Amino acid sequence: MLRKLGVLLTIIGAICTGVLIYDWWTDKPISTTLLFGVLVLLLGMALSRRPREPLEGGSAGSLTPPSKKNRKEHKSWVSRQ
Repeated sequence: MLRKLGVLLTIIGAICTGVLIYDWWTDKPISTTLLFGVLVLLLGMALSRRPREPLEGGSAGSLTPPSKKNRKEHKSWVSRQ
C-alpha cells in the first residue's frame, strides 16, 4: 500500500519538478507549490524504495551458535604467550 502511494507521489513530484525547471528556464516566477512538489518527489522516492537485504553473515541472526559465542567472548589486546 505504501509502495503504491510512493509511486503516485513520485509521479506527481516529477511533474512538479518538470514544471519548476520549465518556469526557471523561461524566467517565469516560481511558485512555492512547485517547491513543495519537489519535497513530495523525495517522499515518494523514499516510500517506493525497497529495503536493503541484510549482508551475508553481517547480522547476528544468521550466525551459528558457536560463532555467536566466539563473537561475544572477550578478546584482550594483551597477547599471552
